[in-house]
Amino acid sequence: IKMIGTQNPYWQAVVDGFYFGNNKSKKYTTDQVLGIMDSGWSTIAGPKAEVDFIKKTITDKMTTTTDNQGNIYFSCSKYLSSLPSLFIRWGDYWLEVQGKDYAINTSGDTCLLFISENESFWALGMTVMRGYYVTYDVTNDRVGIVP
Repeated sequence: IKMIGTQNPYWQAVVDGFYFGNNKSKKYTTDQVLGIMDSGWSTIAGPKAEVDFIKKTITDKMTTTTDNQGNIYFSCSKYLSSLPSLFIRWGDYWLEVQGKDYAINTSGDTCLLFISENESFWALGMTVMRGYYVTYDVTNDRVGIVP
């Protein structure tokens, strides 16, 4: 994965698809949009149309509440263990983001879906990195990602 920038470098690759759970035969393609891996982002963030579809697909059979900022909340005890993995194609790699990583317990039995909108690019933040050991090798201009 290439690094861009020298002052505030980002690791970038194209994000061009995703799918849910073990259903590899039902992959969704997207426009090729820049995707950065950045520990400064807490969520998975992406273009509105794709993010809305992902949120709707994940929460379709759940009872949820949404605040005025578009954050989606649900019962952890009722739904957290049944959330499907979200696979995101970043460059030539499919990254798996498990439900326990893209939903966080905010208090008591309340979980928050940690997926948000971003207008111009995908940001694969700490939500994605929770399931991986990530190393940044600035000297050799590469990043290592291991489950």
